[in-house]
Amino acid sequence: MGVIGRAKQYVKEIVFKFKHGMKKTHEIEIEGEKVRFSVGDEASKRWFYPRYADSMHEPGTTQVFAHLAKESNVIFDVGSHIGWFSCIAGVISDGQVHSFEMNKKYCKRAIKNAKINGIDNVNVQNIAVTKSKGVEEFDKDHSSLFGKVKKGIKIKSTSVDNYCEEKEIRPDLIKIDVEGKEVEVTKGAKDTIRKSKPKMIIELHPNYLEEASEGMDFLFSFLERNEYEVWKIKDFREERAKSEKIELEDFRPSRNTSILAQPKE
Repeated sequence: MGVIGRAKQYVKEIVFKFKHGMKKTHEIEIEGEKVRFSVGDEASKRWFYPRYADSMHEPGTTQVFAHLAKESNVIFDVGSHIGWFSCIAGVISDGQVHSFEMNKKYCKRAIKNAKINGIDNVNVQNIAVTKSKGVEEFDKDHSSLFGKVKKGIKIKSTSVDNYCEEKEIRPDLIKIDVEGKEVEVTKGAKDTIRKSKPKMIIELHPNYLEEASEGMDFLFSFLERNEYEVWKIKDFREERAKSEKIELEDFRPSRNTSILAQPKE
């Protein structure tokens, strides 16, 4: 980086610190409720700002999720990251929220975010959700179980079916964002899906799914066999939430896309 580049970066940092440096929490309003997130540490601050200074993380998906969560009694957030969806559900819903995050540093932030909202209906757990109970290994420099492991961290794993059996619960709503392991999670939830027919919001990661042994075709076939209709959450990173019913045989997104899967009536 040359002198001009360094000067621009310096000015950018000064502006960033002036605008956001003193902030301790970031607040959004959704479904008539206010939800807060910690930005006291540098990593959280950089995640929220500047991109969400005047907007919301994945607003289309967030709005659809919040609308469904408000009427749900048991909510699973699989791949909860900093607890964005978990905290929203915990604030706007009277139901129980089960939040799963395998990365310990994100898990700690999710717990902190639940705490600052003063909610006790969110149970954040440092565990991986996949097709079976056991132990998984992921790369500490990557937030997914997908791909080659260079700097491995071992973590306990469970499946949706196993967890539901142990806790004697049935989810009404499941959100899945696991960066390429969507098929593994749904495989481990097959009994729950068959018996309970929860609504599901799934973020598809085509680049990962293309490399998986069982990818998007398997996932869509699984949903069809279990009599689900699928809606694409259009412009899921835009402000206005829209959904469009899709025919699965013709639907092959080339970039990350959120879908809503609902049981047929």
